[in-house]
Formats: sequence, structure tokens, C-alpha cells
Amino acid sequence: MSAISTRALGEFVQIRTGKLDANASSEDGEYPFFTCAKEPLRISTFSYDCDCVLVAGNGDLNVKHYRGKFDAYQRTYIVEPLNSSVLNTRFLFHFLDKYVEKLRHLSIGGVIKYIKIGNLTEAPLPVLPIDEQRRIAAILDQAESLRTQRRQALAHLDTLTQSLFFDMFGDPATSPKYSTGTIRRFVEANSGKSAKFVLSESPTDIPIYGGNGINGCATAALYEQPVLVFGRVGQQCGNAFLTQGPSWVTDNAIVVRIADTSQLIAKYVLHAFQGSEFSSRVKHLDLPFINQGMILDNPIPLPPLPLQQTFATRIQAIEALKATHRAALDQLDALFASLQQRAFAGEL
Repeated sequence: MSAISTRALGEFVQIRTGKLDANASSEDGEYPFFTCAKEPLRISTFSYDCDCVLVAGNGDLNVKHYRGKFDAYQRTYIVEPLNSSVLNTRFLFHFLDKYVEKLRHLSIGGVIKYIKIGNLTEAPLPVLPIDEQRRIAAILDQAESLRTQRRQALAHLDTLTQSLFFDMFGDPATSPKYSTGTIRRFVEANSGKSAKFVLSESPTDIPIYGGNGINGCATAALYEQPVLVFGRVGQQCGNAFLTQGPSWVTDNAIVVRIADTSQLIAKYVLHAFQGSEFSSRVKHLDLPFINQGMILDNPIPLPPLPLQQTFATRIQAIEALKATHRAALDQLDALFASLQQRAFAGEL
């Protein structure tokens, strides 16, 4: 099929920018307030009432579609078709959602990258009949709906994990069902080590864990068995992970190994810390950080070992479901990217 002809997006749309500061939001406001964040805030008044696409003008950039009354931050671009019988808004949304990859390359600036209005007006919009635009938009909408359902299923399973913990052991912060204690007597704690000399350029079966989870692969293992990993410094400190086998842990994290398995199960300890106020308490510090003592002396419920084992078995079943949904979501993401590419290349 021959390539689709294109023309400058600015010929088909009007582009405005919001006028408000980010602090203009109102928590109980009636209308959406679009900033450069992925999720809109709320506001009590509105300045716009239209069917449009909103493009974040700085930061990581993102694209949204909204129809109705709203207001917008001053670095948010409001892109509205001049004629809905010539340009379909859903088609425009999907085009810009794909084109945002290009916009990220075009963005300029220092710490916070931004785009100029010309980056939008000069975007090469495929010129297609309105019925063809609607057909393409419908296909992409359906694919996106499937992706959304998978994300919602994963979010539900995350909620189910927390609910299961609270049901069996109570809320560690407010109403634990079992006496609380620290893990100091039952574990060994150490700092991770630099991965500079074991970092692999190609995938291996040995993940490297840092303060924010897996961030590479190693040529050798620092730990052969599963261990608990806690982010040590920065905004991610206090986050907890459980390795699944041989792994390397960097010096951005603290490693906790269960020494007395007659008293504690690592998977239980992981969720006990995730369900406690440990992480949020750390992040309230001026310079968020943790040391080994803060972990070892943090109180958690200490239920009998058989209950911990029952919990671990149930969590394993939930995690198997999550793995299935993640694999399906990965396939849907790849399918959606392929559909986007074909749609705007005249191959769909």
C-alpha cells in the first residue's frame, strides 16, 4: 500500500494553552484540572468546554482526550479540531499518543524538558477520509480497552494481596491480630555491594537489585538464595522486594536474610513491611534514608509459623495469576504498538 499523504497538524486544529498555575486546583472541585501529570486534578471553575486532546507541555509528556468542561495548567496544550467532519478527535488522540515519542526527542531544556507549540503545529498528520479515521480509532480504542482491563485486573490482585494480609493478621499500623515484635533476633542484615564489575551487557539469569527493584543483570551472584531487599536512600528508600533466586544487590540497598526459618518466612516479612507505615514514615524525613537498625527494630505482627506458611501459599497463587496477566498485558502492549504503527503508515 502506498504511503499516506500528510499535512501539518496546525492546518486542522486550533491550539491553546491553559492559563492557570498548578496550585489553582481544589480537592473537591467539580471539574477536571489538567496539568502535566498523567492524572488530572480537580478545580471549582472551568474555562473550556470542548472535545479536545490535551498534551502535557513539559516533563515526561503525555496525551489525554477529554470532552466537556475543564480547566488547564499553563504548560498544557489544548488541541481541538477545527471541523469535526474533517478530523475525528479520537483519531487525533491516537495520532498524538503515538507522536509523543517524537515529541520527547524534540523537547528542549535543562532539568525539565519542554516542547514548543511549533512542535505540535508542524506534526505530520495523516490525511484520511473521516470514515477511515473513525474505523482506525475504533480499532485502537478496542485494543486500548483490552489493555485497560488487564491493568485493572492487576490492580485488583494487588488490592487482594493487601486485603488477604489484613484479614489474616490485621492492620499492622492500627489493629494487629497478633503481638508485634521486631525481626532483629531472626535475621541477618548487610549492605549490598557495587555491581560495577559484574554488570552484564546481555541478559542473564541473575538480576541486579537496587533501591528501586531490578535494574540490570549480573555475571555473578552475591546471594544464591532469596533475600529481602530494602531501598536505602532517596525517594525509593524503604521500598521492599524479595528476590526469587540467585541475585546481586547493589550498595543502594540493604539486604535482609532470614536466619531462623522456624520463626519467620521471608514472603510474610515482605508483606508485613509493605503493609506497615515503615516506608511512608521514612519518606517524611528531610533526607529520606534508612539504616539496618531502622529495619531490624521496626515492629511487625509475629503470627505463628503455620499461619505465615498459609499466607505464603495463598500469595503464591495470587502471584501466579499476576504473572499470567502481566504476560498477557505485554502481548497486548506489543499488539497495540504494532497497530499504531500500521494505522499511521496506511497498513491497517
